[in-house]
Amino acid sequence: MGLRSAGYLCLLLASGVAAPSANATITLIADGTLTSSSAGSLADLSGLTGTLENGLPANLLGGVGSGIAYVGGETFLAVPDRGPNATPYNSAVDDTVSYISRFQTLTMNLTPSGAGASLPFTLTPTLTATTLLSSPTALVYGSGAGLGLGSGAPAQNTDGKFYFAGRSDNFDPNKNSGNRITRASIPSRSGSRTTARASSSPMNTAPMSTSSIAPQGSASRALSCRRTFTSANSPRKATSKSTTPTIPLGE
Repeated sequence: MGLRSAGYLCLLLASGVAAPSANATITLIADGTLTSSSAGSLADLSGLTGTLENGLPANLLGGVGSGIAYVGGETFLAVPDRGPNATPYNSAVDDTVSYISRFQTLTMNLTPSGAGASLPFTLTPTLTATTLLSSPTALVYGSGAGLGLGSGAPAQNTDGKFYFAGRSDNFDPNKNSGNRITRASIPSRSGSRTTARASSSPMNTAPMSTSSIAPQGSASRALSCRRTFTSANSPRKATSKSTTPTIPLGE
């Protein structure tokens, strides 16, 4: 599925009665829409310019209902899927495009509604950051040969940064689709470092990293991890504890 909502997002909050009974009820308390950001109507905060193969903008805001996760406070992470393929342009690639994989950071402010409102609360979603996903090593992209298309490699690729993209010919039939992440280390504001490890079968892609483009002064970290702290009084002794996931937040 692609970004069929083309930048339209409807968010619902419900309050439920936490009880083992099968008759527990759910009550709708607020709804809201997200159709724009500080970058403009139907635009995310990726900073991308230009258009995709189907003519839609590369910074299209949409499809974020594909997955929403609560992080804490008023902050949520929302992910679109592989990109907008609801606009027919080339059935040989299932109308998929070189939409760079990303997730969106949202704040959802809940306030009491005024007298006479249909719902007791008003929900105001705001997009605060867009994080693009990339690999430090080369990925497999389709050449477009025989499909009437150019290369599927995003124009934003640089040496040491290769973006994940959603075109369906981005694969190598001689490799499997496993993705392997061996180690990632991200500095925090306090100077400690955050490390995450994971592994899987041999890869068709590469280790994944994140590149956050957000309002100036924002923090840009996005890994669930274990952080190591070293005591100032005992520099040779380190302790570690699990921390909640860190995310990019606009400031």
